[in-house]
Amino acid sequence: MTTKALWTPAWYELDQTLLIGVRQKFWFFRDRPEIQNTNYSSFDLIFFNSDNLTDNCSVRYAKVDAIRHFQLGPILKVDTAGLDYIFFPASGDEIIVNAEESPGAVDVDGEFEVSDWSLEVTLSDLSDVDAMV
Repeated sequence: MTTKALWTPAWYELDQTLLIGVRQKFWFFRDRPEIQNTNYSSFDLIFFNSDNLTDNCSVRYAKVDAIRHFQLGPILKVDTAGLDYIFFPASGDEIIVNAEESPGAVDVDGEFEVSDWSLEVTLSDLSDVDAMV
C-alpha cells in the first residue's frame, strides 16, 4: 500500500531531505497547515517544515518510492542541507535552488523559472504514528 504525501518547502533548512529507495524517519503535520498554490486536499500526509509548531508534528518511518515535481517530472533526491537546496531530476543535471537570501531562486544560464517547488512523494512501508522503530 502506498501513501501520497506533499512536500512544500519552507526553505531556511526547515525541510527534510528526500531520497528514493530509502526508509527513514520523517516528520508530518498532524493538522494540515494552509498552503498556497497547491491543491493539498488530495494528499494523505504533509511533510512538517516548521520550527515553532512542534506540537503539531507526528513522527513516522516510511520508504520513499517516488518523488515528482509538477513541472520538472521525476526527482531522484532533494538535499536540503545548507544555504542552497539541490534537486536531482531523473532527466538531467542537478538544480541548485537558493534557500536563504532569495528562497526558490535558481542560478542558471538562460530561461528557467519554477513558481512552485512542491513535490508529490509516494511512500510505502509507513509505520504507525510516532513509532520508534
